[in-house]
Amino acid sequence: MIKSGSAGFTLLELTIVMTIMTMLVLVLGFALRLGIKSLEKSESKIDSLDRTRTSLRIVESQLQSFIPLQYGEVGKNGVYYFKGQEDGLSFVSSVSLWGRQGGIILVTYEVVRDRGSDTSSLVIKEESAYSGETRSTVLLKNFKEISFNFFTKKPTDKEGDWGKSVDNSDNVPLSISLFAESTNFKIELMVPVRARASTAFKNPTLPNIFDGSK
Repeated sequence: MIKSGSAGFTLLELTIVMTIMTMLVLVLGFALRLGIKSLEKSESKIDSLDRTRTSLRIVESQLQSFIPLQYGEVGKNGVYYFKGQEDGLSFVSSVSLWGRQGGIILVTYEVVRDRGSDTSSLVIKEESAYSGETRSTVLLKNFKEISFNFFTKKPTDKEGDWGKSVDNSDNVPLSISLFAESTNFKIELMVPVRARASTAFKNPTLPNIFDGSK
């Protein structure tokens, strides 16, 4: 005789199994969503860092192509087209952000406070000495801090020092630092200024040469 046994699941056992499976699905789904958000955040951070590095390479290229152009009367000590502050920098370069526009370019970097927020942006403006054409765009955006520092050394000093500004334009710094801090990372660019006073030259004859007031 074959006896009938309790081979199957009871309703209570099925309920427990379904509850456990549901909880596992919820946990796995939450972990998956958390992983996706973390990945998206990491990708966004990487993209932001890459864009920042690209912008800093532009700054580095223009500073390394600094032209020690002076304005003032011929035969007298001139003043360099160079102004440096913690929140801005203006100088002459042979490299343009827009590539084909070259020659003598007045480059101005300005740290601008973003409207309605606690962040700042770095804006670049270029003016051509040949055509007088001006262009501008944003290089760095939504940063907690953006600042310039300048390493200078007077002829009478044995050692130089870092400062937040260049007091006058009768000399140029030996090195320039650009510091930028966002919510995700900090980065600093240090660029030596290779052109020295011995290579300075006066205004060439150009239709739109800068007047030194900028």
